[in-house]
Amino acid sequence: MAIRARAAAFYRHLKIQHKILLAMYLVVFAAGLVSSFVIYYYSWRSAQEDNQAVYQKMAESISGEIERIQQDIWDISIYMGANQEIHRVLSENPSKEEQDSLFWFSEIPVSFISDVLSIKSQFRTLILYPENGMEPYYVSRDSSVLKRDLSEIAGTDFYQEAAAARGDLVWFRMDAGENGIYEKNTSDKIVGMKMIFNMSKRRKLGLLAMGLDVSRYEAVCENVRLSGKECIVITDQNNKELVKVGELFGEDFSRAMELFPAGEGFARSGNYHVFGAKSEEGGVRVYYFSPEAVWFQKALGMLYVPLFLLLSLLVCMWPLTRYLSGLLARPLNELRLSMDRFRDGDFMQRVEVKGEDEIGQLAVSFNKMAENMQLLIDQNYVLALKEKESELDILQAQINPHFLYNVLDSLYWQAVNMENDTMAEEILALSNLYRLVLNQGQDIIEVEKEFELIRSYLEVQKMRLNRRLNYEIKMDERILHCRISKLLVQPFVENAVVHGLESSKWGGLVKVCGCREGDNLVFTVEDNGIGMQQEEADRILEESVRPHSDARISHYAISNIQERLRLHYRDRYKLDIISGENKGTLVKLVIPIEREQGKDGKNV
Repeated sequence: MAIRARAAAFYRHLKIQHKILLAMYLVVFAAGLVSSFVIYYYSWRSAQEDNQAVYQKMAESISGEIERIQQDIWDISIYMGANQEIHRVLSENPSKEEQDSLFWFSEIPVSFISDVLSIKSQFRTLILYPENGMEPYYVSRDSSVLKRDLSEIAGTDFYQEAAAARGDLVWFRMDAGENGIYEKNTSDKIVGMKMIFNMSKRRKLGLLAMGLDVSRYEAVCENVRLSGKECIVITDQNNKELVKVGELFGEDFSRAMELFPAGEGFARSGNYHVFGAKSEEGGVRVYYFSPEAVWFQKALGMLYVPLFLLLSLLVCMWPLTRYLSGLLARPLNELRLSMDRFRDGDFMQRVEVKGEDEIGQLAVSFNKMAENMQLLIDQNYVLALKEKESELDILQAQINPHFLYNVLDSLYWQAVNMENDTMAEEILALSNLYRLVLNQGQDIIEVEKEFELIRSYLEVQKMRLNRRLNYEIKMDERILHCRISKLLVQPFVENAVVHGLESSKWGGLVKVCGCREGDNLVFTVEDNGIGMQQEEADRILEESVRPHSDARISHYAISNIQERLRLHYRDRYKLDIISGENKGTLVKLVIPIEREQGKDGKNV
């Protein structure tokens, strides 16, 4: 809710042009974002399918390459398993000559095998173990040494699996130092084993074991692997691992294999995309593991294109949207400026009508209103002003200040000559009071003059009330020459005397204070008279003028002062009345300091 409120407040303070820009950009951004998402989604789907097809082809390519590497083993195993001469030698009891290993090179047609081994670099060893006790036939290209006694091999898993395969090739991995069928194994090998049977496949004739270089398998995988984070695993038909290039992080290989009962296809396993392919003739399976992170990076790369297009659209549309929003906002701004000047008193303001749309109609309505207002002012305000001026001229003619001053001065000297000091004092105070009230027709006076007027008024009232009235006047010297409207504080002093203390049997005290607080003038008028309820004091400030003969404070005086305060200070003033029955009344007035003058008449 707080975020929503702040967003609403931010939107309210925006200019109309910025609101239009924001609205247009939000619409375009939303539409562009949806379009970008749709484009990205379908592109991603298509790319996923294409990438899956590519990876599946790579897995099949590896399987095909492995099959070609192993093809020579198939050819040799088929040849040796079908050659009648080799069958004859393996089936008969060996003679003394046949115990010599050189017998194979002189009497048996296996010379082409040596030729094949010399040409095919992937071959490392070829061993044929006869079951009849003959010396094994052995060819090695890596200095590995075989175990010559078949009985040492007959108990191994290699032998048992080859026998169980009934003439089919089975595959094993033997790392350097892992002997198995070797007395000394000097290199990593993939060994294909085949048990040779007689024609009826009832009797075992010998065990054929052919070793291939593991690096050839790894080279095939490395040539195809696209990323160092990917992993390729080659297994036999039983999913026994033969070769692994790369590492699997956090992945259970055996669990992944369960997803491929047929040994080929695509599946998701953990954090990997797995692609499987198998070679029926080669008897191996290939599993290509591609991490999810690699696919995510590819998908992220595809996201850049629609986002770049969206950003380009937003940048390119900036001049157009700014121009269009300016077309709408400019006449509204001109209308606002004209209304501000009209509010400040320039009633001749008119707005140029530049169209027939709603903004143009608004301009026409403003011009019509301004014309009607000007006409109303000319017909009513000016006429009323002239009538007031005529009334003031008549009143001024009726009361001549000089005549009044002369009469009071004459009465003063008569009282002095008659040695009536009390009357002379009262006449002098009254003369000062009238002189200050009239003030030569000035409406703005210094604070010092206002307080002089208050002091003269209180002196006159004190004489009239037979000394039942006491007063205190405190004024900050810093505000003596500040300028205020005439009779701004005196009416409150008059109300305090007339309505607060005059009806009291014992009279009372009036305190008048003036000081400066920051950039404001603060005036307080306080009495300890009969007071009134606070509700009545609040109502006096809020209600319009109502004639009440028993009112605590003259509504008319307060209304007059408030009207003058509003006209002169607008909303920059503060007026409070605090009162209670038989507790007196406090009036506090705060107005801004507009201008100060020093005693030399210069502005401070």
